[in-house]
Amino acid sequence: MTMRLQIGVLAMWLATVTLASSALAVPAGPNGETCSSSATGVKRTIQGKEYSCDKCVFTKCDTSGGEISNCRTVTHYSNCVAALVKPPLGGILKAPSGVLKRKTD
Repeated sequence: MTMRLQIGVLAMWLATVTLASSALAVPAGPNGETCSSSATGVKRTIQGKEYSCDKCVFTKCDTSGGEISNCRTVTHYSNCVAALVKPPLGGILKAPSGVLKRKTD
C-alpha cells in the first residue's frame, strides 16, 4: 500500500470509530441507571454560580430480601461546566458618558 492510501484508510477507520462511539453514548444515572427523561445544556445555579449541566431523571427503589419499597423519582446532574457570562443589556455595551480627555503628565 502506498502511504497516501494507508493514511486514507486510517482516517476512514478513525471516523467510523468516532461516530459509532458517539452514537452509543446513552445518558445514565450515577450508578448506570436508565433515565426516564434526560436533557443537555440545563442551566443550574451551584453556590451562586451559573452552570450548564446534563440532567437525568430516573426512578430509584430500596430493595431488601426480594422486596421493593420506597420508590422515588431522582434527578441527577452531571458534566456541569461554568456557563458563559453575557454582558449586560443583552450583549449591548454602551460607551461611558461624558467627554474623554487625554491624560497629560
